[in-house]
Amino acid sequence: MKKPKQPLLVAIVGGSGSGKSWLAEKLQTALGSNAGRLSLDDFYRDRSHLSPAQRARINFDNPAAIDWPAFEHALNSCLRSKKTQIPQYDFRTHCRLPRSKTLKPKPIMFVEGLWLLRSPRLRKLFGFRIFLDAPMKLRLRRRLARDVNVLNVAV
Repeated sequence: MKKPKQPLLVAIVGGSGSGKSWLAEKLQTALGSNAGRLSLDDFYRDRSHLSPAQRARINFDNPAAIDWPAFEHALNSCLRSKKTQIPQYDFRTHCRLPRSKTLKPKPIMFVEGLWLLRSPRLRKLFGFRIFLDAPMKLRLRRRLARDVNVLNVAV
């Protein structure tokens, strides 16, 4: 039996609001069934043990907010062409949902996130890297629009 070809992991990185999710979605759509997506945002640590007031004060623009071992496990599963369970994160409550989703690797996997290339060990897992550079004022406008939309849905 022929071993399946290892998926190509493509890192899409850039500042918050730079367009990482937008680009990953467009590329995945263009490649159809040959491409999949994974977001580092799904790997925020669960904060259900904290009060809502405490959760509201967390700095999510800090690498310590990420469950790095779970993320690395997901990347390695992708590279082995193995299905893996991906946590689902609720940005309104800052908690993980009780259910996960199954990720089935595709030949090309677009992985988007702020700190994907921070660790040398993780960096070498990516066969291709894209960095999005957007002006700070534009990124701030996008973040405000996105975050206000999330808050409006929560109310």
